Amino acid sequence: MQNYQSAVCITFDLDIETAWVVGKPENAKRPALMSLAHYAPRVGVPLILSLLERLDVEGTFFVPGKSAEDFPETVEEIIAKGHEIAIHGYTHD
Repeated sequence: MQNYQSAVCITFDLDIETAWVVGKPENAKRPALMSLAHYAPRVGVPLILSLLERLDVEGTFFVPGKSAEDFPETVEEIIAKGHEIAIHGYTHD
């Protein structure tokens, strides 16, 4: 049996609502769309962090500045779990 090794970079984009609102501010008035956008920090990130912890893997989360301002507790949780935060613009533009 051969022993294979490889390097892997695991990254996540935590855009939240910025990807839909930049250039289309009217989207901020669409509750269903904003609910979908807020799934990531409230449900998705905790699930991802749990998986990464089980696998003992570190990840990088690319976060727009606006998302970090709106959901600082999510960014703090990512950092507390030992993952990297990388900038992703201010409003995903």
